[in-house]
Amino acid sequence: MSSASAVIAAWSELWDSTGPEDRAWRLLSAADALRTHDLGAVRRAYRRAIEQALPQGFYLRNNTFYGPAGGLRLVAGALVDDAGRTTLQLHHDVLEQAVHGPVGTGADAYFWQIADRHRLSADGLRLYGDWTVFTGETSPEASVRTALALWGRTHVQELADSGRHPIEVLSAALLGQFGTEDDVAQVAARYRTALAAVLPPGFALDGDAVYGPHPPVEADVKGAVLSVDLVAVVAAYATAPRELLTAQQVADVIGAASADSARHTLSRWGVTAAEYRTEAGRVQARWDGDQVRTAWRSRPGRGRRTQLLADGSTGGKPGR
Repeated sequence: MSSASAVIAAWSELWDSTGPEDRAWRLLSAADALRTHDLGAVRRAYRRAIEQALPQGFYLRNNTFYGPAGGLRLVAGALVDDAGRTTLQLHHDVLEQAVHGPVGTGADAYFWQIADRHRLSADGLRLYGDWTVFTGETSPEASVRTALALWGRTHVQELADSGRHPIEVLSAALLGQFGTEDDVAQVAARYRTALAAVLPPGFALDGDAVYGPHPPVEADVKGAVLSVDLVAVVAAYATAPRELLTAQQVADVIGAASADSARHTLSRWGVTAAEYRTEAGRVQARWDGDQVRTAWRSRPGRGRRTQLLADGSTGGKPGR
């Protein structure tokens, strides 16, 4: 701290708490979030965010703010400028923005932006990072959309050679528009499976975030995420022969009691036949295996927790 620094104010003069750590505890407690957030990590991160947000020449030491003393003089025991303004009157807005975030953010909203980086899962696991931290994308699905569009534009001939895609799909691929939302869901499911296999022991991808042991341990989570070759996952999906299922095979996949039951279920889910074949004088429908499995995973009545547990993840993010 510079010798030309002056006391601006103690934390408790400005806010109804003794310091950043106490305010963090009060906000978490008021939101019943002490069991869903790593209190120690939130306290450290909140203080660090405030210290980093203060402009050059300003400091938070213990629970007291200091700022520039240049141009100030001592009058009746208080440092004031030529207009008679105290250090607090001069620098109040600076402190407000450091503690509550940029103008318009909202005091509590800024705190929760920091606190939610240190959420614990329902199983007591700690948040190690949202997807953006590891890849720059907002979610695995967003990464897949980008990869599908790029791969499709540069591998149109391979798409054509696979015999799987109609001309309108090839035309879209040339324009960088390869991949429907169903394609995204199917590739993302494979991508998530590959990610689960490479994450360090005790870590899991839940939604768009990676959770792991608490208290925290050293682990190269980003390296594990980036080790999965998403381009290879896309290529394998895009060029693989389409799996066509009979009604009985669909019944086996979704656990239906009969082929007729499977047909009715697919109709209810909005899954239409991919093609029809004439066998033994009868027209027989065939359904795309990937579409069937995607519809089954997202079927009505299948809750998020059920899906997470089936996929081997943590059981859901906590909420406030």
